[in-house]
Amino acid sequence: MTQTTPKNIRIGGGRSTTGCLTCRVRRVKCDEARPQCRNCLRSDRSCKYLEPRPAVESGRASPIRFINYVPPAGYLQPSGRSSPLSIFESRALEFFQLKTVTALNNPFTSEIWSRHILLVSHYEPAIQHAVIALSSLHELSLSNGNLEDDSADVESATKHYAKAISLVVDPDFVQNGQAADVALSTCILFICYETLRGHYQSALSHVRSGLNVFAEVVGRQTSSSLWFAPPSLYQEVFCRLGTQLIEIGDASFQSPSLGLSNCDCAIPPTFQTIEKAAFTFDALTNSLLRFLHYAEGLSAHPEPLVEGKLEDLVLRQAELMNNYQQWCVSFQNMIDSHNPIFSSPEEQNKWTSGSLILIIWRNLMDILLQVPPTSSEMIWDQFEAEWRQIVSDCARVVELDRRRDDVDKSQTCTPIFTMSLGIIQGLWLVCVRCRNTLVRRRALGLLRDCRRREGVWDSAIAALAAERMMDMEEEAAIRHLSATDRSDVYLLDAGDVPEHVRIGQIDPSFGSGRQARVRYTRVGDGTTNYSPGGFRSPDTSVPLIFEELIRW
Repeated sequence: MTQTTPKNIRIGGGRSTTGCLTCRVRRVKCDEARPQCRNCLRSDRSCKYLEPRPAVESGRASPIRFINYVPPAGYLQPSGRSSPLSIFESRALEFFQLKTVTALNNPFTSEIWSRHILLVSHYEPAIQHAVIALSSLHELSLSNGNLEDDSADVESATKHYAKAISLVVDPDFVQNGQAADVALSTCILFICYETLRGHYQSALSHVRSGLNVFAEVVGRQTSSSLWFAPPSLYQEVFCRLGTQLIEIGDASFQSPSLGLSNCDCAIPPTFQTIEKAAFTFDALTNSLLRFLHYAEGLSAHPEPLVEGKLEDLVLRQAELMNNYQQWCVSFQNMIDSHNPIFSSPEEQNKWTSGSLILIIWRNLMDILLQVPPTSSEMIWDQFEAEWRQIVSDCARVVELDRRRDDVDKSQTCTPIFTMSLGIIQGLWLVCVRCRNTLVRRRALGLLRDCRRREGVWDSAIAALAAERMMDMEEEAAIRHLSATDRSDVYLLDAGDVPEHVRIGQIDPSFGSGRQARVRYTRVGDGTTNYSPGGFRSPDTSVPLIFEELIRW
């Protein structure tokens, strides 16, 4: 027994883990001599060793397995959990693979969903629990849309969500070599989960946390060997989410710029895929909106800029504009040279919808870049033709969604749930900046009916805030026109809404659950009088600042 036991252990699993690669492949004992072991020297074989790992990594599983292992298509690696999956959990994982990933990749496909999170969810417990929570909630949203009830499915989803959070914040997990990578993946899933629930205060909190973690990790991590997914995929997601924080006016958080606004990469003469065009536009939008936000803050500052700082701003603006113009040329070249060959009607719809969305955003950016930070609200009236075109393109996107649903023989208008660029922001800007009644009301109708969630933008919530703003403006405009000897008052043209009744700023502050306090600020005429009801213009029936609570 003393002779056979060591032999069995050596053959079954006791091979050296520090020997040369050649001996380990041949399954022979290596004397670990360097630079060349005796076995390789005698047999004239190449002798190579793995580089030694730092001492702090001892005892951890080798991250190489996560990078080099690629399962066959359709194969799902079994979970490392000690207990088998329940029927509920198995169904949720299957639904995530078949439905949720498809929804999140609409219309721009990202490997963060179609490959990495999908794969890692089958052996990383924290990500698996987060996926189960999100997927089960997504299925409920498609079936009845009521995610606030106390049904068994909602309760089960909540338990998995809580379990995922507890695993991520566990002290033992934080010391794991891939803790940051798992934290970023779960953070993205948590954001999706909370937006589906309509709990935007929690969703925005996760966005801020994810931005900080990503900036910190990128700042100190020089190698991507410890990442499940390439850092660039996380950058795409958090770049878009950071931009949305700026769009909704979250002044309480300054998103980190590290790695999130670097759009100085070379832009090709023609984009090869619609996804590449979209992801490059995300980076450009992030940079441009951050710059405009910064410039707007400086313009409101009473002290003049020093000469050197002003020159830096001018150079940065020229650089960003040059990048944007290059993107426009490359995108148009792709559209002009595209020879569509699609494998299915669904693929054709995705490409058409994606190209329309990028056209909408290009038109929006063209408008925004022409408006100085301190401009009058009346300046938006000159873009009426552009507003009309944006609404028409958004309507085409909605129609494509309906056609897709008809192909799938599903309900008339399936809710859209995606983390990609979309149409909500375009429709929102038409509602709040275009004063032509017919155009903005058509935009409001699309916003109310399209049932879309795009990142932290929710069409139903945007429609509530936009409709309230439009009603306040139009009611004040009618009162103003009625006092000017006009017997019949109809608001049609943008010029019918005078500047002093226009609302120039809308600031939402999300509370716990499904509610937000929205602050509407009128332009006024430069004269404000304070009364118990708030700041008012000389016409005391028109408050300059108005707040109200909205629920959904």
